[in-house]
Amino acid sequence: MCAVILAVCKDDKRCIGLGCINVVVAANAGRAFSPIGDITTPMVWQQGLVSFTTFFLLFFYGVVLSVGGLGFIGYLGMVFQAMYLDIGPTFANVTVEFLSAIVDNIPVMFAVLSMNPDMPLGTGYW
Repeated sequence: MCAVILAVCKDDKRCIGLGCINVVVAANAGRAFSPIGDITTPMVWQQGLVSFTTFFLLFFYGVVLSVGGLGFIGYLGMVFQAMYLDIGPTFANVTVEFLSAIVDNIPVMFAVLSMNPDMPLGTGYW
């Protein structure tokens, strides 16, 4: 789907970013645990066609691909600028915690760690 978005949006980074976010959100709608899956992903696992270990390996692979893609198109850089530099790390961390309560915590924290915010230990931010 992101290939289609890249073809349609050409060089419009805002269009590409919003389009790819919509792909990830749409792929995760309806209990999809992976950006590369849909409702059939848990159905396959529940029927015993994929082992529990394989299921979670696919899940983490999907998370890495999604966050890596968002980083590649520059979206994580824009989010980092807006959250950690413009607004400040305290508000950014509170926002991340609320987002983690709504969205699965693993992709959210992987995205934050991929942005590599400068928050030294002992400052209360970690």
